[in-house]
Amino acid sequence: VALGLHVFGGWNYWRSDYELDYAQEDVHGSAVVARHRAIVGVEARFAYRFHRRVGFNVLVSAPMPTTSSYLITFAQAGLGLTFYLR
Repeated sequence: VALGLHVFGGWNYWRSDYELDYAQEDVHGSAVVARHRAIVGVEARFAYRFHRRVGFNVLVSAPMPTTSSYLITFAQAGLGLTFYLR
């Protein structure tokens, strides 16, 4: 059995280009929005080796503190199997 707690950090860059054209309403426009944010987060990992050659893994990670950007508040979880060669 293994339990890990990790801290990660990085930089998030998000860019969105969009254009709007409603001819019937005479509405036209375009915009470019870009965001730069530093992110820091926590990751927890649990591993259990139920056979000499096979193990089970669970991973959960999320940035903190969360801000208004949906890209920065995105969390993830994962499950997996590990096959050991030796």
